[in-house]
Amino acid sequence: MEKRCDSTVKKPRTYALKEMLVQRFVAEGRVREVFIERCVLSSLNHPTIVKFYQSFKNGNKLYLLVEHCQGGSLSDFLIRQKVLTTDLARHFTAEIVLALEYLRQKQVVHRDLKPGNIVLDRNYHIKLIDFATCKVFNKEISEEIKVLRARFNLGKSMGLGDDNDIQDKSRCYSLVGTEEYIAPETINDIDLSYACDLWSLGVILYEQLNGSTPFKGRSPLETFHNIRQCDDIKYEKPNCDPVAKDLIERLLKKEPSERIGAADIEELKSHPFFQDIDWATLRETKPPYNPPTKFRRQQANLAKVNTRPKQVTSFIKPGNDSPNSLINSPNMSPMSSPVK
Repeated sequence: MEKRCDSTVKKPRTYALKEMLVQRFVAEGRVREVFIERCVLSSLNHPTIVKFYQSFKNGNKLYLLVEHCQGGSLSDFLIRQKVLTTDLARHFTAEIVLALEYLRQKQVVHRDLKPGNIVLDRNYHIKLIDFATCKVFNKEISEEIKVLRARFNLGKSMGLGDDNDIQDKSRCYSLVGTEEYIAPETINDIDLSYACDLWSLGVILYEQLNGSTPFKGRSPLETFHNIRQCDDIKYEKPNCDPVAKDLIERLLKKEPSERIGAADIEELKSHPFFQDIDWATLRETKPPYNPPTKFRRQQANLAKVNTRPKQVTSFIKPGNDSPNSLINSPNMSPMSSPVK
């Protein structure tokens, strides 16, 4: 993910540009993932989801223009902080719950929920990114994926063969995700449900409070074994909040239907760990965190830097910082209409 900024306007607006190499996706049989992410992002509109603006194809590369989140990833944040306070972990987890509630309403399972796919805006509110491997149960979005894929035959356009002849490797029950956060049913090739993301949420909450994930082994195979076999969760921090422990253990149930919130997300929101959370005003509530002065200064300086390379200067029309001002060059073709 790279930053693009138009410095010709008085108040430049910054965007993020995700670059995808077509040949790689074709070679790995993952062409459908390109269209899944494009169609899912364009169909979602929620404060906890990174905002999509427009998509482009330029030669052998595809681009997604999305919202830039100045706070970086939750993964980087956890590396810096090591262990979070219970209050901050509660706030981040509650915002992730709001995101999962919205995704369930839109009939989408993220499937790769992890700190690396959660970003923080300038006010340290979370947003989910990277929907390439998500599972879509929404018929309208699924139909849009089919239509867009038929219209833009990526393999054929690159002389790599027809998309229809390229075998998709992203089945509903395929091994998708990062091993430390992956749900047991995914490892066992069982059809997934919304409860898949609840397992990942439990791992993320554990990591925030303990500084490590609960099932990590010395190799991916050992990690998978631990996920399948471990019934007793051991905590790195003996003083971990007991109410948080209860929630973690109710999220990390091997049986998907037994996880809290699997049948009704309100059950999860009603857990005592969230008793001080005002769900209606959560996104307007300041997270209980004050970044160091040095880090705030670095963020402010980053916002002033123009890192736009010369070859994409045709993306933004001078004098207008709206993504709707994006224009096409002879080598740049849009894969979508600009979002208003």
